[in-house]
Amino acid sequence: MAPVAYAADAPPRLVVLTSFSEQVSQELADAYLRESPGVTLAFIHKKTSAALNHLERDLGPTPDLVMASALDAFGWMAERDLLVPAGALVAQMAPHIEPSLEPYCVPFARAGYGLMWHRGYLELHGLNPPSGWEALLEPGFTGQVAMSSPARSGTTHVIVESLLQARGWEPGWAYLMTLGGRLATVTARSFGVPIGIQRERFGVGLVVDALAAPAIVVDADIGFTYPVPVTVLPVCAALVRGGAELDEARRFLRFLTSPSGQRVLASPSLGRYPIDPVVTTGIPDHPLTHLVPGQVRLAYDAELSRRRYGLVNALFDHLVTYRLDRLREFWVRHDELAVQLASRSESGMDTEASTRDRSDLARARELATRVPFAAERLADAELLAQFSRHQPGLMAGAVQREEEAAWRERLDTDLEAARALLEALAARLGVSTSVGAAP
Repeated sequence: MAPVAYAADAPPRLVVLTSFSEQVSQELADAYLRESPGVTLAFIHKKTSAALNHLERDLGPTPDLVMASALDAFGWMAERDLLVPAGALVAQMAPHIEPSLEPYCVPFARAGYGLMWHRGYLELHGLNPPSGWEALLEPGFTGQVAMSSPARSGTTHVIVESLLQARGWEPGWAYLMTLGGRLATVTARSFGVPIGIQRERFGVGLVVDALAAPAIVVDADIGFTYPVPVTVLPVCAALVRGGAELDEARRFLRFLTSPSGQRVLASPSLGRYPIDPVVTTGIPDHPLTHLVPGQVRLAYDAELSRRRYGLVNALFDHLVTYRLDRLREFWVRHDELAVQLASRSESGMDTEASTRDRSDLARARELATRVPFAAERLADAELLAQFSRHQPGLMAGAVQREEEAAWRERLDTDLEAARALLEALAARLGVSTSVGAAP
């Protein structure tokens, strides 16, 4: 029996809110209903940000269970008292649980985060599959990379947070603003990234491995890389406060962690990596199966991510999403001038003037990658609480609007100063000038 849509005159017995694809929901529903005939099961499919809006604004129908890949989202829900402790199920899965989420989250799979790529596309453009994060900053990847926005995709938020936690606040944002110059697009949903890669619209995408795994099975050109340090986190489900069928929801949770539920998740077409090690031996093509033993893992801090969730999402859009064209223009020009300076150095034309030129180029990079929110301010819990998630049709609070206005002014000033340095350098080198100006 397939999951049915919710209707006001016939409310389903069990309602599951999820960011998973309809294919995953369908196969889980079919298997569950074979074991529990007579149960009516409905799935509400929403991207993570929309799912959180659904719960926060108490939209109908009220779900009994929420199921998502993004661990951060559960911390946000728990903080707002939107979840119900799962009791004995949590104790059973304790070795796999993020400590801060222990009362609520029942892990049933694992997810790794990294880079999906298309070998044929990359070869056509003279590029090798990326070995790690730094490879994406090479000039050849300009216009060949895609990702979603963390404000619209929970798994993308994990990727952005992983970069910030692994590198540190300022270096992490510097990396992301440089990466912005390589991006072809920021997609509206994380699903748009693997679709674009499979259709060869771009060559590399930042995604959760579950989105890449099904494609790897059917297309030999598709590959996946886990950059170091590797981020691997539990995929969870939790009971929703106010749900009408929490007993049935608990039975569904037990199904997810049971051998039969784990075998459904192991289906190659679903791309999931079950938490039961016995079951995972049957999915040799999943990227996590080939993760090199001993690779450095990121000790991902879900509590830190929760505290600055709204801030990171807002910053990313202002620093990257809203400035894609300007970032791309700046970095293309920067790369051209870097090649000119390297060529002069190699030809023996390295002079005192060349030292100044290299210093100006480095200063331009520094200005173009300076985050307008100082790391010291992250200790201000009251300030961080002022940053809300993006909600369509709702205006951000006064403090956030004031902060964002200051960011825009600072970013425009810095990028204009960086642009002026490049123009002056180009003039000294006798190279035509045309660096994207602020609109």
